[in-house]
Amino acid sequence: MTQPVKINVIAKLLNMSPDAIRFYEKKGIINPPRDPESRYREYSASEIRRLYDCANWTALGFTIREVEILMHTLTETEMSRLLEEREQALRHQLEDTQLALNKLSGYKQARALFPSMLMRWDWIDTPLSYFFCYSHHDELNEAMIFSPLYQPVMQYRNLFTCAVLAPVDLLEAQRSDFDFGFIVTAEAAARHGFQTQNPIRSLPDQKCLRTIIQTEAVIQSSDLLPLLTQLRQMQIQLKGDWICRVLSLDYDQGKQTRRYELWIPAEVQ
Repeated sequence: MTQPVKINVIAKLLNMSPDAIRFYEKKGIINPPRDPESRYREYSASEIRRLYDCANWTALGFTIREVEILMHTLTETEMSRLLEEREQALRHQLEDTQLALNKLSGYKQARALFPSMLMRWDWIDTPLSYFFCYSHHDELNEAMIFSPLYQPVMQYRNLFTCAVLAPVDLLEAQRSDFDFGFIVTAEAAARHGFQTQNPIRSLPDQKCLRTIIQTEAVIQSSDLLPLLTQLRQMQIQLKGDWICRVLSLDYDQGKQTRRYELWIPAEVQ
């Protein structure tokens, strides 16, 4: 096929933007001559195939600048490496998408089950987990935030859950300068190769009482004090910090509520 064709026709044919086609022409990937009278480009079948190849690479997630390098200068060995790197990136995206779906499913489930689970106590065995603390006693933990140990929290944020550690002594003193951070199970940390040495805190697998509460904002000691009183009345011996995991975030005409799942290390006296 060699005939004068408007660029928007080729763009429509290949579902590419005219700017992308012009970029590939500017970079010499295609070189369609212009009709001397109409000044329209004359795209050959070969050039259309090259544009299709470009569109194929961009559909796989390569940028148009990466496509320029790929089409012009890569050796066969470099091509193999590039494809391997792209495959790994796509696998990471796929995994992250599945994690996001899991988190959304958890939010939906928490919304559906919340009324029946509110303030209902049950015993569970919690998994070994790790706590990445970004705020300690009302001060940002800059040593953690700027540490390489903290990078996975933002890179794999759908794998982590926002959490608060509420020590019993602070509750009894009616103070809310708890530790804020992100929690991940040891199984997930090992699967992704996360480093978990100090200052990351290890939360052992242990017997816990579990309940769910709702707050209007970030959890405060005033939200937990009624539970503490109730547990004392139930003759429950508390064994460690309360772990408050965010289950869902809700908004009603701008008003925010949060639902927390509480893991409370304890035993019956």
